[in-house]
Amino acid sequence: MGLFTGAGLFSGAHAGRGQNWRLEEGEGSVEAMHRTGMKTSQEAQKPKILMPYVDPLPVPAVIRPAQHADSLVQIRMREFHHKVHRDLPPTRLWGYNGTWPGPTFEVRRGQAFSVKWTNELPTKHFLLIDTTIHGAEEGVPEVRTVVHVHGAKVLPETTKSG
Repeated sequence: MGLFTGAGLFSGAHAGRGQNWRLEEGEGSVEAMHRTGMKTSQEAQKPKILMPYVDPLPVPAVIRPAQHADSLVQIRMREFHHKVHRDLPPTRLWGYNGTWPGPTFEVRRGQAFSVKWTNELPTKHFLLIDTTIHGAEEGVPEVRTVVHVHGAKVLPETTKSG
C-alpha cells in the first residue's frame, strides 16, 4: 500500500465528488491518483509551456526634448505591474515613467538637455539581498539605482546614483 500525496486529497478539494480513494489490489498510489484524476507532485510542478512570439514586442516611448539648451526632461523610476505575456498574470516591474522597456531620447547630435531622474522605487527590495556580497552589506540601502544612457555624452560630475 502506498501513500497519497498532494494537497487535493488532504484539503478536501475533491471531497463530495464521489471519488473512491482506496487503492485497488496491486495498485500503487501514482496509479490511484491517475485513476481518480489527481496529479502527482511531479506533474503539478511541471512548468507551463508558453507559446512564443504571440505578443507584439513592446516599443519604447520616444521623448523629444525641446530644442533649447535649458530643456529639462523628468523621468520617474517606479514600480508598476505589466503583462509581459498573454498567458501570464501581470508581473511586477521596475521601470521608467511606468513603462518597460524605458523610453528613447530622440535628439540631434550636439543637442544639450538635462534629465532629472527621480527614484520613486520602494526602499525595501522584493527579492532577498545577500548582504555578504561587497556593496550589499548591512547598512547599505537595499534599492539603489544607477542610470546608464546608451550613446549619450554625460559629464561625470553630473551623474549621481540614488
